Amino acid sequence: MIRTAAGALIAASALSLGAAPTLACPKFDATHVPPLTLGQPDDPTHREDQTLDTTTGGPVDLEACRNMPDEIAGHVTETAQISVVIDRYNTHDLLLRVNSGCDSVLLVNDARGRWLFDDDSNGAMDASIVIERPLEGSYDIWVGDFEGQSCPAELLMTLEPRGER
Repeated sequence: MIRTAAGALIAASALSLGAAPTLACPKFDATHVPPLTLGQPDDPTHREDQTLDTTTGGPVDLEACRNMPDEIAGHVTETAQISVVIDRYNTHDLLLRVNSGCDSVLLVNDARGRWLFDDDSNGAMDASIVIERPLEGSYDIWVGDFEGQSCPAELLMTLEPRGER
């Protein structure tokens, strides 16, 4: 199941006397990885696949982040591991799937600034998100782990014609 929350993520501050430490949360505007571009030609039957090696987990506990829906849980890095630019859309869907040896989660900030999240929809303990008819723009992607573990993972990204699943 995909869960979304509209709006931008704002870093939260812990309140205390004296200096207030900043709580680290995902920053979609601070991605330091070069974006991949996915786009389909005018052929509505075209399918495009990309597989990227990555690592799950990170120091950011999503449950501690304010302005995230309550249902979002897991651990990710502060900046997105992958940024994808969709340069055209029409009759295609964007499928994101994780294959790993641990309990992966996916967090995506889409072209509208909405947060999408999944845990366990790819079978076993891996995550999967389907974005139907994605808008043109940038999609920042975090591959995390539910329990905060770190393990090797593959992120499979597919642009496929609607109805092919």
